[in-house]
Amino acid sequence: MIIDAHTHIYSYSESARKEKNTLLENLINSINNSKVDKAVILPIYPQVSNEDVAEACQKYPNKLIGFASVNPLKDVENFEDDVRKYGLKGIKIHPRIQRISPIDKRIIKLTKRAAVLNLPILLDCFPQVDANFPINETLPEKIGELAQKVPEAKIIMAHAGGYKLWDAFFIARANPNIYMDFSFSISYFKDSSIEQDLCFVLKKLGAKRCIYGSDYPEISLEQSLKYAQEMVENIGFSDEEKQYFFGKTLLSILPFEQYKEI
Repeated sequence: MIIDAHTHIYSYSESARKEKNTLLENLINSINNSKVDKAVILPIYPQVSNEDVAEACQKYPNKLIGFASVNPLKDVENFEDDVRKYGLKGIKIHPRIQRISPIDKRIIKLTKRAAVLNLPILLDCFPQVDANFPINETLPEKIGELAQKVPEAKIIMAHAGGYKLWDAFFIARANPNIYMDFSFSISYFKDSSIEQDLCFVLKKLGAKRCIYGSDYPEISLEQSLKYAQEMVENIGFSDEEKQYFFGKTLLSILPFEQYKEI
């Protein structure tokens, strides 16, 4: 089984709400026409609501796994209602877009509560210059600090830290509760020196700490999976290691037993 652990049903345009149904159907078509068996939908408040994610998962229960998003500046207290009501399996936070540091007291509180509920929390970590938010608040070091403050939490560092890959790698090595999500970066850095670094990090950290994802619709499912499969072949992953990277590692940190069978 192959699980794409990082997909969206929105774009960053102003018409995202109008596009979400089309993007959902395109995602399902891509799954059906590829070797991907399931995909995780990651919302970012406010583009797509938790209800939207739940409706998508109810429509395609054998294809989709839903995470929750919250407004971290306001309603952190209420995310549990949506998780329970809609059966969502994790939480997504995007520090740069949502304008909040991973070590803000509200995120720490949210992460502690997620740990109690056995929910993984995924934080975007592809640092970019943004006039409205300081770049130093989006670096892997901040996620490392969060991991140390809440060591019982299962934290996914999205995009493997982007161009800050080496920082992300050593922070993940130092914090066993951090998992590295390789979405976007495998395709974005194709044919660059960072591609070789990604191979090293994936092999050195190991398949049981690394998670495959595409970042659809920014990257197509087919292209992303092709590049990722080439990468694991090049580094000599065993069949068991491939199974972990392409799904088992994610399943091992999700709640509820129905997602732990391969």
